[in-house]
Amino acid sequence: MSLQKNWPILPHDIKIPDFLINGNWITHTVSYDLKNDIPEKSGIYIFHATPYGLSKNEGIFATMQTIMYVGTTPKHGHLVSRYRRHYRKPKFQHCQQTYMRNFKYSYIVVENIDEFNKLRSYEQLIINLFGPPLNDRNEIESETLDRSLMK
Repeated sequence: MSLQKNWPILPHDIKIPDFLINGNWITHTVSYDLKNDIPEKSGIYIFHATPYGLSKNEGIFATMQTIMYVGTTPKHGHLVSRYRRHYRKPKFQHCQQTYMRNFKYSYIVVENIDEFNKLRSYEQLIINLFGPPLNDRNEIESETLDRSLMK
């Protein structure tokens, strides 16, 4: 396993699952009060950011996003408890202060047991593709990926 920072420069033989592409992603601006709007259900979630203070006349740079963190809930865990846990961490609070309303939290609720069993593979796939800087465990792992995610 090699530690990765940001996007990989070598292509991966990975197919992003339809579940992630077409999932019912719910997106909110990160804030203390957001904990009241997140369900007590299992799922996958992503913290992401866009540069703060860029205007539309700055072209493509004003539309770029960075995946800052990706995570999943444990078997009997909830999205809201994971959000609260992350929100209290200094590195997440620093991101909120840096990106302000451009620091977002998106999630998909997972109720299908087959999809729930794939969450760890989905999380690792996103880590492999994007190298989120806030993930403590940010290694490229191919053995963790579900073989169905490989092209």
